[in-house]
Amino acid sequence: MAGDEAATLVAAALEALHGRSWTADGDARAMPQIQAIQQAPEALRRATRRAALDRDLAALPDGLDTLVGARGVRLSGGQALRAALARMYVRGASLLVLDDVSSALDVETEAQLWERLFALVRDEGVACLVATHSPAVLRRAGRVITLEAGRVAGA
Repeated sequence: MAGDEAATLVAAALEALHGRSWTADGDARAMPQIQAIQQAPEALRRATRRAALDRDLAALPDGLDTLVGARGVRLSGGQALRAALARMYVRGASLLVLDDVSSALDVETEAQLWERLFALVRDEGVACLVATHSPAVLRRAGRVITLEAGRVAGA
């Protein structure tokens, strides 16, 4: 199998953890980044749950070890967005910048994702800068800044 086909969800979730991307032939768990997260699997489990990716993982034949191809080409648009969100959660950032992260999600998954994100903001003091058209998200925001024609129209 070519290296670009060997990427797994766990590899995708860890790709940004150490600030570098990689492709390799064979067993992705042999990579140093993956060995590091195996010593703290709770961090990855928590990140995938916060990103509302837990049900998807449970449905995949090999969970985090499922082959998803280079850059996650075998994932749906919503799954790829949530894998990227899980990467941000694994990094433990104090500021999350999200641009229309729930646009490719069904209503139930979108509600779950935002509920978990707002819980993170409330419980752990993480700040979020969110670009969205979702009225439900805007209603829950601490502050809304409206742009019109690229300029601030209201705050």
